[in-house]
Amino acid sequence: MKKKRFLIGIAVFGLIVSLCLFALFAMTNLFGAAKEQVLLQACGNGHISLVKSLIDSGTSADARDGWNTSCMFLAAGNGHTEVVAFLLAQGIDIDERYRMDKTALIVASQGGRMETVRFLVSKNANANLKDTDGKSALDHAIEQKHEDIVEILKRIF
Repeated sequence: MKKKRFLIGIAVFGLIVSLCLFALFAMTNLFGAAKEQVLLQACGNGHISLVKSLIDSGTSADARDGWNTSCMFLAAGNGHTEVVAFLLAQGIDIDERYRMDKTALIVASQGGRMETVRFLVSKNANANLKDTDGKSALDHAIEQKHEDIVEILKRIF
């Protein structure tokens, strides 16, 4: 009886280990668009270690969704300066246009992301670019009443 229980226990343990390994394999081998979606979410949430891991494993730093939302757009708009810096180091154009022709500087200004705005300005982001509504980063900062960002942007004009 003990031998039978022991063998059943080993079989169940083996099944559990197999299922765990399969799940791990499935998670680490996401394909194409699924990997890009995970990267987009990681950038938007500021998970720098996951961003680095995905890009190092071959996922494009220029991943975009169906609305032309990019990693840079999400990172800058949510104030994840470390992710923005990493994406720039991967060769992403600082003045790239995204949804509604917004740049990283425009979405950071619009969202009141002071540290990210400072960083982008220090890296010579073009503050003169305008989105599809004809508004620059400064226009958005004024509209949203982000006075500290307004002052930074006025200094570079």
